[in-house]
Amino acid sequence: MERRFSLSIIYTPPPEPTLHRPNRLAKRHTVEIFTVGNEYLADRISHFSNDISLVHILNNEETVKIFKRFLEEEHSKENLEFWLGVNRYKRQGFIRRATAKRIHAKFIAYGSKNEINIPHYIRMGIIENLRFHQLNLFDEAQTHVYKLMAMDSFQRFRSTELFLKCQLIHLTTQLKRFSKHFSPC
Repeated sequence: MERRFSLSIIYTPPPEPTLHRPNRLAKRHTVEIFTVGNEYLADRISHFSNDISLVHILNNEETVKIFKRFLEEEHSKENLEFWLGVNRYKRQGFIRRATAKRIHAKFIAYGSKNEINIPHYIRMGIIENLRFHQLNLFDEAQTHVYKLMAMDSFQRFRSTELFLKCQLIHLTTQLKRFSKHFSPC
């Protein structure tokens, strides 16, 4: 039996700044969701659309591409590329050594084109242990870069229309996941 849900999404842009309330500018877009026939599902969808985090962004290929586009506009995509590169490094087996050297040359080495902003002691720890190409070689740097993205770039990203697209992708994914548990409208 095919299950269908009616879903309408209304986008409300942030209000224009006024002279009366200069400090009360809207920083978030509003997404209203209406479903027919299942209030519980509507509540769950509303919860998921508002609760999107950097983890959600990084766990979906489509939203990663959108976030990367935003970071390119800000000239700070090297953090995301490093984070994704380390994830690929961790999934590799016998070719890990070459990948570790590439990551070092591209992101860790002083003066590299895409040098990431990490503390000196983390950088030196990677350089000293590079020859061992251990699985956790870049963990400390990856955690540091993730925190930078979460506290800086992601916060600015949340106030853009690109973030709205990510919310819609996340919402669609959640709707597909939950729709199989409910009867059709």
